[in-house]
Amino acid sequence: CRMVGGLDLNPLGDEDCKSIAAGTFASCDSVAAANREACKGVVAACSSGDCNVVSIWKSPSCHTDVSAAYKYCYFHSCQDSFLDSPDLDGHCDEAVGCQGTFYSLARRGSLPTLPPPAPTPAPNGWKPLGDDCEASYTASGSQCLKCAGIPKPSN
Repeated sequence: CRMVGGLDLNPLGDEDCKSIAAGTFASCDSVAAANREACKGVVAACSSGDCNVVSIWKSPSCHTDVSAAYKYCYFHSCQDSFLDSPDLDGHCDEAVGCQGTFYSLARRGSLPTLPPPAPTPAPNGWKPLGDDCEASYTASGSQCLKCAGIPKPSN
């Protein structure tokens, strides 16, 4: 996989990450000022159909060192062979179980280059990669989720 980009979409959410990956997101001005240009660049790259995997920070996270509104998303271009056998960094295949803070979704085929007609919800066709997120608890006892993670850099 090749990483196309990534940014924190705080205060937006998971569906917005999917819209960016589909290249249909039109609200970059609503993200934090420090991330607006990155948002526009990723949307432009993804609008060409270059983003077929999106990795999204899962909330509530078991990491307590970020704000509850934190919503980082990574956008990747991956070969079909990776989609058939994803290699993610969340350690789900180890005895400790999933430890990832991100979950990943994939789309096969070409992505739309035009926004869907309103009021269509966020882009369809995203399929989970790897194991489902697992419920866990932080050291203070708050419920959180551990996920399969993002594509390993070696992919």
